[in-house]
Amino acid sequence: MSLVNVGDVFVEWNGILNTANSAAFVFGETPSGAVNGSNATFTSLQNFVPQSVQVFINGVSQTNGVDYTTSSTSTITMNVSPVSGDYIRINYKVG
Repeated sequence: MSLVNVGDVFVEWNGILNTANSAAFVFGETPSGAVNGSNATFTSLQNFVPQSVQVFINGVSQTNGVDYTTSSTSTITMNVSPVSGDYIRINYKVG
């Protein structure tokens, strides 16, 4: 589930949001990849627009180019491997 601030209201959901211009956005996805302290590569369920990716570890926003990079339209590489018990969520525009 994602918690998004819309003005003074918080909206919570998990899934895909389609807008009027047919662009699809994914919120709160758990990417595939082992969270074990040694794996740093994670894969989204759908192809994404690399510049649109937002990564959260344990609810904390990560910074593109500092904490992670996108090397394709579905692969995210963390600079420090998340450890067992961490949870990863991603938001992105479908590419």
